[in-house]
Amino acid sequence: MPAGRTCSPARQQFRPPRHTEPPPDLRADAESTERARKTIDGLPQTLDAVAVVQFSRSMTTERLVTFNRRHKICGGADVSYIYSPYYYDDSSSDPRVNAVVWNRDTTQQDSWTDVAYQCETEPEAALAEFRRWVGLLDDGEDLGVFELNYEWLTEAVGEGVVHGLVVDRWKLADLRKLLDDPEVRTVHLADVAFDLGQIG
Repeated sequence: MPAGRTCSPARQQFRPPRHTEPPPDLRADAESTERARKTIDGLPQTLDAVAVVQFSRSMTTERLVTFNRRHKICGGADVSYIYSPYYYDDSSSDPRVNAVVWNRDTTQQDSWTDVAYQCETEPEAALAEFRRWVGLLDDGEDLGVFELNYEWLTEAVGEGVVHGLVVDRWKLADLRKLLDDPEVRTVHLADVAFDLGQIG
């Protein structure tokens, strides 16, 4: 299975919730942002990080392109888009469902040449390629072998919104800047490390 990891219970057991979002809890958002600030500020800003950038609200492709331009973000192998967030339902016998994450290397095909691509506008090309890939699937296929759910994938494709970014090898200083943007709820650090290639 290429990147873009997804997990799901059997198709007949799982119906994903609509991605309707509750009113924002501004106090909780502010506290989450401040915790992330303190964590990042307590580390050397030149460290490389793997992190999840969680948006305050899910973003359409147009809004994400504007966000990328504002922060001079160039999509690529180190930026992945979360099209369906982590899901948890403690009433189910199989309650955990991981997020659907996609980037340009997911299909590892040459189809990117068929999609107009510019640095900040990669979210448009990424969504087009995600939709193309899901369009190749069939409801009758045994996607359970790959822990995939056809209905869940088609819903994510239909909505076409991004809930956050998974970033790899970003400097903490660059992640810290994103926390000043109201579009960003928080940054979850998964790993930090020195870039040994820059030593010596």
